[in-house]
Amino acid sequence: LEGVIKGGSVSKCMLETGRFSQYECYSMMIGEESGKLGDVFYELSRYYTDKIKLRRQLISAMTYPSIILLTAITSFIFMLNFVVPMFADVFKRFNAKLPEITQKVISISDWFSNNLIWIILGFISFIAFTYWARDFKLYKKIKSSLVLRIPILGGIIKKIYLARFCQAMYLLNVSKVNLVSSIELVKKMISFYPIEECLDEVSDEISQGKPLYMALSKFNFFESRFISLVKIGEEVNELDKIFIKLKSSYSEEAEYE
Repeated sequence: LEGVIKGGSVSKCMLETGRFSQYECYSMMIGEESGKLGDVFYELSRYYTDKIKLRRQLISAMTYPSIILLTAITSFIFMLNFVVPMFADVFKRFNAKLPEITQKVISISDWFSNNLIWIILGFISFIAFTYWARDFKLYKKIKSSLVLRIPILGGIIKKIYLARFCQAMYLLNVSKVNLVSSIELVKKMISFYPIEECLDEVSDEISQGKPLYMALSKFNFFESRFISLVKIGEEVNELDKIFIKLKSSYSEEAEYE
């Protein structure tokens, strides 16, 4: 407020606070220069509303399998530490000859009980390593590859990130941001390795004069339907309409899949 009163632009004042992303500040700058600041504010509000909705869908999609996995692990640990040793003592008292499978289960239980501290330390170390390595490209690549391979859930996550990509591209196209700048900004907005990796090369190819659909078609992450519609959007010069329709389509598929 103080900066605007002194004659500064909204975008410059936002940038100086350090509390807004480059994407938001750049969008404001485009809105001021094009005289469409109100439209940019409106599209930003829609973008963040949809982003929150998509985030909730992602959390909702991951909650059920996470609970099932946690329950299974807890049950497994309880069985090995309490139930199996109880039965092992009973069998020892009767000097009964145990089946081979039962002997193996008891052996696993004994090993688990003797190494429980090391297992806990290993788990804590794994979490610490994951936190430390979260910004490394190799870690991002492996993590995203494993996530996308998960049955059903992987497909939902892919659609959610494609919807985010389309929403961001729509907003930037409406704001009349050139394609190369749009790609660079989207790359900073969407922290999902497959998209980040694609956009590095896409940006270079667009700078060399190639159309967007051709640059995107090299990557399996973008399906043929997506590429075909982007091609049509470029040919008729209505990319913004194509992106908002694709965004709606992927959002609905992710919600009802």
